[in-house]
Amino acid sequence: MGKSKKQQEAKRIDAIYAQPTIYYINFKDVPLEKYTESLDLLFRDPDFNELMTRRNNLAKVASRLKQGSSEIQNLVKQIQKRDLELAYTMYSSVVLANVRFNVTFDFFSFGTLLRYFVDYSQDGMQEKVDTLSLNLDKVAFLSDMLECVVKDVRSNMYAVFGNTTEFHQFDGVIKMIQQLRGFYQSVIGKDDNTPKAQLYFEYSDSIDDYLSKRLTTYSKKLRKLTPMLPVYTAEQMVEAINLFFYNETHFDKEFIKHTESGGTYIDALSLVKVLSPSQTERLDKVMKEAGCTVTADKDPANYCFRVTDIILLYYHRSKGKK
Repeated sequence: MGKSKKQQEAKRIDAIYAQPTIYYINFKDVPLEKYTESLDLLFRDPDFNELMTRRNNLAKVASRLKQGSSEIQNLVKQIQKRDLELAYTMYSSVVLANVRFNVTFDFFSFGTLLRYFVDYSQDGMQEKVDTLSLNLDKVAFLSDMLECVVKDVRSNMYAVFGNTTEFHQFDGVIKMIQQLRGFYQSVIGKDDNTPKAQLYFEYSDSIDDYLSKRLTTYSKKLRKLTPMLPVYTAEQMVEAINLFFYNETHFDKEFIKHTESGGTYIDALSLVKVLSPSQTERLDKVMKEAGCTVTADKDPANYCFRVTDIILLYYHRSKGKK
């Protein structure tokens, strides 16, 4: 069996053991908080949240449709399909929490592992240990820095978006940093006044300053490569819609909407309902050329934002603004 086939077979076996099907289950054997921990991790998983968002977007569309229509019946089937997938994922998470509850581990300090769990008689083993130790030192510095940066980012997000938008991308990062604190403490110890801790702080500040300067330079160059469009007023968005469709129809502020936090966008869901066949063909063509695959039925909110992006980009280029 070739390497790729072995890898495929290993993945297939892992997938089997990751499913709840083959296990005997008695949910009462495990304390309730273990299931809560498992569900907490699941609710922070980006893939699970994306599926939940798609499900909710369909529900929002269904709420706007006429009761009993064929469209709403089709949407209900799509929502039910996603509900089954969500339910199975949650059930799998609970079952695996039950199965893994009785798994026990022995915990040792890293120094103990290096002393008693490494076969130094093997050729090149000391060099491998030295490389591992060096990379763990890097982890200690970077995890400490990452924790500070994430705290700043979350504070920045609140300052920009207020409490109208929730961000969960960094929840997993925070948990990961908590796990990495063990390496951090193994480097500096628990007493900040020791020579080892003082050495760490001395280099930590200089490394942080260097990275901050380099990243600032990188960020400025990146913004030049991928500049954001200017912020346009509602009046300018109306002008952009009319310009995009060659002023064949006069559109007004009826098609301009606002998000909960006050941002402005084009209500593409309402707009597409009044477009002529030629206007619809034009919009679809430009959307396709832009590589946009978002559709109004599956992701209405993002569809509005992508249509807004495309129309404003055309407006931006037509006006010759930078």
